[in-house]
Amino acid sequence: FYRMFAYIIVYSVLVISCGFDTAKIALNKKINILLGLVCLFTLFRGLRWEVGTDWEQYLNIFLYSEWSNIFSLKRELDDIMEPGYIVLNVLVKTLGGGYTSFLLLTNFVILYSYFRLVVKCRDYPIYSFASILLSVGFFPVRQNLSVAILLFSYQYIQKRKFISFLLVVLLAASIHYFALIFLFMYVLSDKRITLKMSCCILLGCIILSSLLSRFKWDFYALMSFFPSSVYEKLGIYLNAENDIGRPILELILILIFYFISYFYVKKQENSNVHLYRLYRIFLNATLVMYCFRFLFQDFGDLGRLSDFFSIVGSILLVHSIIYCINNYNKKVDNLFKIAPYFIIILFFVYRFTRVTSYVPHLMFPYKNLFDLFL
Repeated sequence: FYRMFAYIIVYSVLVISCGFDTAKIALNKKINILLGLVCLFTLFRGLRWEVGTDWEQYLNIFLYSEWSNIFSLKRELDDIMEPGYIVLNVLVKTLGGGYTSFLLLTNFVILYSYFRLVVKCRDYPIYSFASILLSVGFFPVRQNLSVAILLFSYQYIQKRKFISFLLVVLLAASIHYFALIFLFMYVLSDKRITLKMSCCILLGCIILSSLLSRFKWDFYALMSFFPSSVYEKLGIYLNAENDIGRPILELILILIFYFISYFYVKKQENSNVHLYRLYRIFLNATLVMYCFRFLFQDFGDLGRLSDFFSIVGSILLVHSIIYCINNYNKKVDNLFKIAPYFIIILFFVYRFTRVTSYVPHLMFPYKNLFDLFL
């Protein structure tokens, strides 16, 4: 308990804040609460020290980045880092900031992108914000920053502004090359994919994953047409250790999550045309996310490609669960109205345990910058 004390306090504030996400409270007040959470988590994430995945690796990148090695700096894995990420490091150093300044800046950008997206979705912004923070790692790194930048592109998919969309994706790719996979979303957009088709695609991915795992390195050889920097990163991702396969219970849970989201979006068709189109884009992104999770579950870190599509899936899922709760409450006696809220609690607990189970020796206990002076 002591090792997790800081996390329990901060995340308890997050969950308790969801109690203010009701129809009786004005959107402006909810926005103020969200801004407070953005500040809280910016400090929690930005003031950390010697805690989190790849801490030493990214600290060294910051220390050794210079204007002269933007296109040539290598990390410990011996692959060349993306130039946009190096530029950001060097810019902070040039302005006199240290690594803590860099962490505070990047985490604020990430959290602000979450804030902006949940407010744009209007309904249940605090629940949505909490769902996102409970589905991503405690301490974001390069890919999380790239994903946060991609969130600004959804508006351009919706408005069919390809040039603006492309510029955002290229900016995200300058932080993490694999963000280029997101270009596919402009083609998919808000196209209607039936439930039957979705089931076929997901089940096909599950079956295909077992076949693909046997030809992992043949797949890698076929990707040799990529630029060398991207090809090297692909090899590192494929070589990474991961938990082979997914328990059948988790596969079933993922399918249930998708079906709940699908029916929720379908229910919104006649309520708000503007939001319905956005939700369809979110639903298609969620489908792509699950496809990548199934297809590349035995491909080392390549399965993390799904993370580029995951944030909107968290928003859609929590909206779906609350919609089900509200409709359940209309049909039952007062005695049972509290029961569905256990669904939200259990959902958040499930998300929190998933996050805490990932490399706990690197996460606990929480250490911050001020510990250096104690």
